[in-house]
Amino acid sequence: RSGSVKPFAMDWGFSLSDGKKVINARIETADQKPMFRDGMQNRRCLLPMSAYFEWEKAGNSKKKHRIQPESNGLFCLAGIYRFENDSPKCTVLTMEAADEISFIHPRMPVIVPWADRESFLLGENDVWQMKMKFEPEYPDLPLLDF
Repeated sequence: RSGSVKPFAMDWGFSLSDGKKVINARIETADQKPMFRDGMQNRRCLLPMSAYFEWEKAGNSKKKHRIQPESNGLFCLAGIYRFENDSPKCTVLTMEAADEISFIHPRMPVIVPWADRESFLLGENDVWQMKMKFEPEYPDLPLLDF
């Protein structure tokens, strides 16, 4: 932690030895996993976006849902990052889904409220306190079907 915040582009997904990507990390256990521990303690990031997608499984098919703020504004997902061969890679932190969207998927990304952006990025390394801070809620994020 340098105490400063700088935007930079990253690729999504931590690489595994078999070439597959790990795109999500459970906030409840990420600090216990060697792959995510340093990111949870020292390399947090915000992933700004205007919407994200979840896929609802229905038998052998999937239904795509777009989730975005009613205001059509930006919001930030919580993430962690690391460097692989000098290239920054990020993964999204997830948590138990809010009741409003749990029928789609049991997990959802951690959404960092605007007021908490700086404390998430630069706050103390108290990972347990960080995990307890984010409750599964979806203020202002309606479900849009595609």
